[in-house]
Amino acid sequence: MKIIERNEERLVLSIEGSESELEEVTEHYGDDWEADEAAWDLLEDLFKETDLSWLDASDTGDLTDAPLIGSYGDPRTEKGGPFGCSDVGFWDGSRWYSPIIERWGYMDYQVRSTMRDLKENGKVIFVSK
Repeated sequence: MKIIERNEERLVLSIEGSESELEEVTEHYGDDWEADEAAWDLLEDLFKETDLSWLDASDTGDLTDAPLIGSYGDPRTEKGGPFGCSDVGFWDGSRWYSPIIERWGYMDYQVRSTMRDLKENGKVIFVSK
């Protein structure tokens, strides 16, 4: 997996060069190959190599079940951020939060899947609005 576009409006991920990984995950999940868990497995290495990670809509304040990807800023004691924040713990006598500084969602989630887009189009598009 690789990032082919990343800006304030959209994040585009491509399967180019990782087609065998897509096939492995698809085979592993069988009939459930379009499940979010399959996409999580497929994107795991990309997330290890970048600052991207899956986000929880309860942290961003989004009222959606769409898969969300974003990045976090450095932990701080102030709650909030451009797209919300995540509670990361309590130390030094304070509650600490990581602000969410980028956020994109796969808004076609009700009619398609990220896995189907990757398999059929070779890429998947997440949008920020």
